[in-house]
Amino acid sequence: MDYQKVRQRPRQFESVTGLKIEEFDYLCSSFAEQWKKFYRYHTLEGKKRKHPSTNPGKDTPSLPTIGEKLFFILVYLKNYSLQEMTAASFDFSQSNASKWVKILRPILGESLKKMGMLPEREGHKVKQMLERLGEEKCFQDATERPINRPQDADTQQEFYSGKKKVIK
Repeated sequence: MDYQKVRQRPRQFESVTGLKIEEFDYLCSSFAEQWKKFYRYHTLEGKKRKHPSTNPGKDTPSLPTIGEKLFFILVYLKNYSLQEMTAASFDFSQSNASKWVKILRPILGESLKKMGMLPEREGHKVKQMLERLGEEKCFQDATERPINRPQDADTQQEFYSGKKKVIK
């Protein structure tokens, strides 16, 4: 998947990343800072460097720019396809896709944290982000996950989803 070509098509860009181009650019500045902090002291294998690097990521041929790195991790997280499929889309091996996910996911999380935009259950941070970007509505794709309900009958109700199990 060619970052520059997809970026020329705003609707497609938003579809594959979940962000508008302006939102992506806003996030990209924080992501770049976090990448530089990581790469200065770590190799692409995640190992500590003996000497800090002064060359933040110039030897990363599969994802050479900060924009491409952010684009890759957003596409992966938005679509959650198999790493083999993601690797084929970006024209590198599954092992490279796995390595990039392992490296970039925490960097994205740290970027969002520094910007105060990590998702929260109460939604007040999401509301603040939308206000900053001038948006009124937000779509969040979510999956219900099973949890162990507490044994206390009084508190069980707040953890009950309302879905019924079908037993055959």
